[in-house]
Amino acid sequence: MKDYKFLIGSGCSYGKVANSLHHWKEHLNIDEDTIIIDLQKDSQSANYSADSIIYTCNTLIENGVDVNNIFVINEWTTYDRVHYTFPAGVVDVFDKEIRIENNIEVYNSKPDIVDKVKSLLNIYQYFDKNDDKYQIQKIEDLFYINPGHIDVQDYRDTSVYEWMVMYQKHSEGITNENLVINYLNNILKLQYYLKSKNIDYNFHFMNSQFSGWKSNSFGNIFHHHIDKFMLTNDKLIDNRKYHDEYVKSLNSFSDIQNIFPGVKTKFNEIDFSKFWLYNKNGYRYGGVDEWTFDNFNGFGYTHSLLSYTPGDSWKYYLETYGNHPNHVVYFLISQELLRDCSFINFKPNVNEKLMSQVNFELETRTGELVSYDYENELFNSKEDIENVLGIKLVSSKETILPTDMRYDKNAKEIPITDNEKNVEQKILINFKKKLL
Repeated sequence: MKDYKFLIGSGCSYGKVANSLHHWKEHLNIDEDTIIIDLQKDSQSANYSADSIIYTCNTLIENGVDVNNIFVINEWTTYDRVHYTFPAGVVDVFDKEIRIENNIEVYNSKPDIVDKVKSLLNIYQYFDKNDDKYQIQKIEDLFYINPGHIDVQDYRDTSVYEWMVMYQKHSEGITNENLVINYLNNILKLQYYLKSKNIDYNFHFMNSQFSGWKSNSFGNIFHHHIDKFMLTNDKLIDNRKYHDEYVKSLNSFSDIQNIFPGVKTKFNEIDFSKFWLYNKNGYRYGGVDEWTFDNFNGFGYTHSLLSYTPGDSWKYYLETYGNHPNHVVYFLISQELLRDCSFINFKPNVNEKLMSQVNFELETRTGELVSYDYENELFNSKEDIENVLGIKLVSSKETILPTDMRYDKNAKEIPITDNEKNVEQKILINFKKKLL
């Protein structure tokens, strides 16, 4: 292992940088001796992010890897996700009841090296009887359970059911003040560890966790976002005006360290020079969502674009906090996140090439509107989205993208396959009547 370089990424379902680099590897200048380790786990807590990275770095160092050959990317999830674990006596019983698998991802390496790396890292995922993922991970023998994203009834037939019920009830009583303290402690824990080991890194947020705070008449603090759109009782609510007003209202008085002065000392210990933050157009301490709102006018949450699955229709998800942008967003952001990483570089004109391909797919492929768990009428084309939502997609004059990120209108079109030509055309049915 000592002859290899390692990029380590972790986070929740928004921690997609490592995965995006794998998907668009053809746009990278990356040597075969560079290994990408993806520790990301859906719905996991800040505790998991910090601990998974510390554990992985320690393991690599113990196996002879030079700290100068490690670079860490971590996406910090929302502040309200917590970490519970099972008592030691539960482990052996639960492991026999449920399928368990080491399913961390290792990219850009030969199969034998992938197996070697995975054999060193005892990070596991649990699966139910239908082979669906449980929201439970384990590092060595320490469980990571976030009860806020678990249906306890899924565990009724297991030995941990009563523990899960207890954890969920207990988590409901944790105050926001305690959640914020835990969140800051994890950021500082990982920061201090990486600095102590001289490991270079960059952090970023899923979306802003430090701005938009308020306190009520009792002094209790709470965090809020105002989404651009809402889907209520099968009706689409255009909330963009109120979202814009919310963004304009953000200022230092609504930052967490000022709303909750008790954490100011911890907050001031954070090294923000090692954070990628989106602080433009009114956003404060912004992350992936805020960047996407501003840089992809309307289609940033369109799934299945650039998915390499010919014939798939793309799904148009509404622009809302936590609705998961298209993976290309993470790839474009990674160019800023990896600016200080010496062993991963991007080929020239990568932004123009990707944006041209995105625009071509929007022009030629069918799609459907999906928001959260709802499925509504179907969009027939990019123009349908523009007409219904009153937006212009990928306009070289109207977008906020830097010049080098705008698509090239004169770029050569990518031939579509026969499968794509035969995709069933969808029809927009009375959708305009539902836009309030």
